[in-house]
Amino acid sequence: MLPSGRESTSLMKLPVLDVAEFVSALLGPRILDCPASWSLLSGPSQTLRDAFLRSVMHFNHFIKPYELAMGKTRLSLLSFLIRGAALQGENNHVGWDKLIPYLYYDNALHEQNVGFILIKD
Repeated sequence: MLPSGRESTSLMKLPVLDVAEFVSALLGPRILDCPASWSLLSGPSQTLRDAFLRSVMHFNHFIKPYELAMGKTRLSLLSFLIRGAALQGENNHVGWDKLIPYLYYDNALHEQNVGFILIKD
């Protein structure tokens, strides 16, 4: 049960991809040994391998932002993930070229469980 009292559903019936495997295939296997974050006060955090231990993603197509009627909120990222959609950035966009949503802790579909990977081509 979610903090709001609502039930969550899951991606169990959809084909999912392990986020660590995806990142490793995209950037090479050594990337998973890098820290997930770094702080000047506390040093490196857990590795990306540990951070993505239970994370899964599901996408089979890209959509362009001008096709969207909603903003880029956690709830809209969750709806893209359910649809199997990742986002293709606008032409000459300075921030990112691709945005791929994923579920961070497990395959439960709720706003607090969604993250995203940004790719700059």
